[in-house]
Amino acid sequence: MAQAKRNRRTRSGNLRVLVTGATGFVGFHTAKVLHEAGHEVRLLVRSPDKMRRVLGPFGLDTLAHVQGDIAEEKSVARALEGCDAVVHAAAMVNVHAKDAIATIHTNRRGTELVIGGAVDRGISRIVQVSSSTALFNPGVETVDENSPLGTQAVGYGRSKIESDLYVRGLQARGANVYTTYPG
Repeated sequence: MAQAKRNRRTRSGNLRVLVTGATGFVGFHTAKVLHEAGHEVRLLVRSPDKMRRVLGPFGLDTLAHVQGDIAEEKSVARALEGCDAVVHAAAMVNVHAKDAIATIHTNRRGTELVIGGAVDRGISRIVQVSSSTALFNPGVETVDENSPLGTQAVGYGRSKIESDLYVRGLQARGANVYTTYPG
């Protein structure tokens, strides 16, 4: 694991923050709040057209962006370059059984590349947006961030469990990664 680097703040003293998943609910609101707070926000987007369509009405379509996919190493590396912080909110959300393998692969690989890449680069402010579905266990009424991971075997839930297992491994080795569980 790389040593934590000194933050390369922008001239205004704010951070350069990579946000994935900005065309989704959590990623959009995260990018908006960070931008309004004066941080330099960079997005990793698959479709610049969709980014403009979703973010344009809010004046966020001019944010810096890298076109690519969370499961593509080169585009993730370009997006991480020069960043001080990362919020990884992107995920393939699909509940169809026929797409389970692709969902698991995309979300797990995306987490490995985005979160693992940030850790490898010494970025010290990292947030992974998981899902409460990763903590779901039959018969359990209340969960929190310390709950054991769920037992779902397929699809989106499984992809979030596998991503969380990866992140928890990084945390156990001292990585400064925080996980949030909306849902």
